[in-house]
Amino acid sequence: MKYEKIDFFWKKKYLIRFIAGMVGYGFMLPFAIFISKKIQAGILIKILLALLPVIPFLLAMYAYIANMKTMDEMWRKIQIDALIITTMITIAASFSMGMLQVMNVMKTFSVFYLFPFMMMVWLFSFSYLIAKNKLL
Repeated sequence: MKYEKIDFFWKKKYLIRFIAGMVGYGFMLPFAIFISKKIQAGILIKILLALLPVIPFLLAMYAYIANMKTMDEMWRKIQIDALIITTMITIAASFSMGMLQVMNVMKTFSVFYLFPFMMMVWLFSFSYLIAKNKLL
């Protein structure tokens, strides 16, 4: 079964909410980093600034979950399989990097890079599963 439009996967209202949340996250992240480096503030203000980008990100994730509830069984299975693959690869990679740090082969690894890594792994695993199931 081939699909022609994106509404088989994303309902329009959830897609708009997801995009708005991710755009908000994209703007809030550099804003929070820039402001926190420029101001002299207490630790509480710095914590609030650091967590500011999390708010639009959580809104985007809420839209993603709400959209998943509207999917048919096949697309939901593909999503969950992609998430499982992403989780397993991320666990293996973070464990490997942790071991490299313990063995003093690698100095440090910032957890900040974990999210982009996970998104790339999810993109590849999701694309692979779509191709494997011949959906697009």
